[in-house]
Amino acid sequence: MTRAPDPGFPRYSPASRKLVDTSNGSLLDELRAELARRRSFYPSLVRKGDMTEAEMHAGTAPLVEIVAEFEHGHRAPRHSWADKLNLLRREIMIRRNSLPRRIAAGDITQEDADRRLGALEAAQEYYWLYGMQHGSEFLVPGDLPATYGNFRSERDRREAWARAQGFGPSVLYAEGADIIYPAGWTADHWPDTPAASAAAA
Repeated sequence: MTRAPDPGFPRYSPASRKLVDTSNGSLLDELRAELARRRSFYPSLVRKGDMTEAEMHAGTAPLVEIVAEFEHGHRAPRHSWADKLNLLRREIMIRRNSLPRRIAAGDITQEDADRRLGALEAAQEYYWLYGMQHGSEFLVPGDLPATYGNFRSERDRREAWARAQGFGPSVLYAEGADIIYPAGWTADHWPDTPAASAAAA
């Protein structure tokens, strides 16, 4: 069973708390580059026995769908929101750990590292705030009330976590003020924010 995404995941690293302009295509370019890297590298891991075919599929198929959703917008999802969000978060943690060492070794510039990490964090932020519409576990074809009920269940899970931590629910939904999203990528268009969910109730 897929692990539910952690509401307490640190959505930004200190190095990325600066202007991340994804409206110029850098976000999609980075997602495409990561997908290409996995398609090139993972088969060699399978051949060496360091990765199974199932693990290779789990590490690429949701990313294929993420890229398609950023390229073409909403489409019927085959993968869960949780799988896609967790995939992005795993890659973010890898980069948070590895990029400082690569900078120190002279393998990558600080500017390029900030761009690569910031693009993935921006993609993660989008899926956390607005991405449940892309989750196969929430959508009930032909039954909008049931779909919104699933959205509300996830909202309730997040808010129960916030209350247990002593936070107000707003901490879960505040959009990163330092991120510029492409035109149209706003909460007004997606049904999984508190205001939209309440309106659908």
